[in-house]
Amino acid sequence: MDEPLARLTISTAARSARELGDLVPTLKVGCDAALHARVLHGIGSAIYEIYESVLGPVFAEFPDLKAEYDRDLDSFGRGD
Repeated sequence: MDEPLARLTISTAARSARELGDLVPTLKVGCDAALHARVLHGIGSAIYEIYESVLGPVFAEFPDLKAEYDRDLDSFGRGD
């Protein structure tokens, strides 16, 4: 994988995780409690897998991009 492909992978994976997370408030309003709990668990699992199985290996290969990603999150107030 070259750096441009790594950047594309990072941005696509992060966007996918963010879009899944963005569903949570809507699902809370639109689902009964049991379904909401199941779907919420599924979203959490999917986001975890995106970070663990997609972003993790890319960041391991390109640690400079991990540092850049973290700086960008921090600068926009979206980091830890």
